[in-house]
Amino acid sequence: MNIARKDIILHTIQTHNILPITSACNTNCIFCSHKFNSQDLNVYKLPQISIEDIEVMVSFLNPGRKIIIGESATRIVEGEPFLRRDILDILRIIRKPFKKETIEITTNGTGLTEEKIKILKEFEPIELNISLNSASEPGRQLLQGDRNPKRAIEGVKLLSKYNICFHGSIVAMPMEVGYKDIYETILFLDNNNCKTIRLLTPGFAKGSVIKFNFFELRKELDKFISKIQQEVGATILLEPPIITNLKPVVEGIIEGGIAHNSGIRAGDIIYKVNDYEPKTRVDCFNYIFRSKNPTLKIKRLCSGNIDNIEIYMTKGKNTSPEFVMLYDISSDTREEILEVIRRNRAKNPIVLTSEIGIDVMEKLLDEEIKSGMLSVKVVKNTYFGGSIKSAGLLLVEDFIKEINEIKENNVPDLIIISSKPFDYLEKDLKGNSLYDIEDKTKVKVEAI
Repeated sequence: MNIARKDIILHTIQTHNILPITSACNTNCIFCSHKFNSQDLNVYKLPQISIEDIEVMVSFLNPGRKIIIGESATRIVEGEPFLRRDILDILRIIRKPFKKETIEITTNGTGLTEEKIKILKEFEPIELNISLNSASEPGRQLLQGDRNPKRAIEGVKLLSKYNICFHGSIVAMPMEVGYKDIYETILFLDNNNCKTIRLLTPGFAKGSVIKFNFFELRKELDKFISKIQQEVGATILLEPPIITNLKPVVEGIIEGGIAHNSGIRAGDIIYKVNDYEPKTRVDCFNYIFRSKNPTLKIKRLCSGNIDNIEIYMTKGKNTSPEFVMLYDISSDTREEILEVIRRNRAKNPIVLTSEIGIDVMEKLLDEEIKSGMLSVKVVKNTYFGGSIKSAGLLLVEDFIKEINEIKENNVPDLIIISSKPFDYLEKDLKGNSLYDIEDKTKVKVEAI
């Protein structure tokens, strides 16, 4: 594993508003991707970062956006933030220039002492994402190798006691702990005022000792959630989402929040915001987020009939409506694809997408597919294999393999792919260049 260079760290901060502070971790999760990373992957471990370095790094954060600590959303391996003894000092440094921005911290919960939780109130607005995984001590020990599992479990109770906003996450491994443990963990989080609960479908690459069928497990988890959601006040989100349409459906609401007080319910379809008609969930949520006091037109299924309802939402500009929607795609992506096709004067363009993203992409480009303007095909995560199905983990070699297979029966003049697998230097997780795809296949390739 490489040590992260300064330019990589600063790019992460500027682009994602993620403040990386440590790669150290004190648990040994059986589902952790980092410990199974191949030596040929370009992922980065943080060097020792001093408090003086943190002060400089904070100056690169963007105002008006959520500030994120501890979230593994980039190629930098994120550790446990509360292992830093100076974590409260770091929060004070952030709060000097950023008075109103929400600080979001992802933690495994092992550092949640009552003393620290009391002080966290000083830094509100603050949100914690608790990777609890199991509310039982044996479950935490099995799944995370937690040597003091009681600390995190008690920490959740303390967050509720001191009214600290938090969300919970559970890597769903019924093959290890059973559905009863998952059920009891969900109820435990809900009973302690957890805002939302993420139920994560585990991902394992080929060669893993734990094997399962991704889509079969997804179906099981879907059924499981549908059975228990009525017992739970918090919204349960199954991730990664498998989305088959682009309807702006409200997945859930934050109890006591803006949407709840406005009368919005889970299952509502928002078809108009002021005079704007959103085409996707992403369009809808972003437009409402940016709007002050928007008027929403909603379709709601009630007693077998669909009611059309108008709701006036009282909220400020650039603030969350405090409801949850699944993340599908922005309609801007369609315009980008069409612009790339026009610019290249392509006659036989093909859009490549991941196994999880195929339905969304086909719905987005439905008119163009039906007219024969373009086609959409899946590129599989051949390198990682196993249950890995996402665009962000595709490699150059995956694209080359798929394009060469396409060429056996077709001759595309343009391949359009996602830019998600590539860093700011346009290299994949193995350090191979985006431009290698074009060189090896002799087909024009553009990433958006």
